[in-house]
Amino acid sequence: MIDDQLFGNTGHLSIRTIFGAAALSNVNQVEADQTLDVLLKYKINHIDTAAGYGESELRIGPWMEKHRNKFFLATKVFRRSYTYI
Repeated sequence: MIDDQLFGNTGHLSIRTIFGAAALSNVNQVEADQTLDVLLKYKINHIDTAAGYGESELRIGPWMEKHRNKFFLATKVFRRSYTYI
């Protein structure tokens, strides 16, 4: 059993395994949905994505509409400065 713990100050109880959505960069929606459904099976509730991960954000969106309350979705930007926020 994989432990979970609070994720920073978010209040989200996150499993210690995070799904890296770069794996979805070059798949179609059906394949993405099937892959993301595996997260539910194993109770993985934290997804990490970024605009640089190909089509991942576009693939997560439709699936996430049905499962949003079960996940912490994190995305990254390439500019790491408050100047660009």
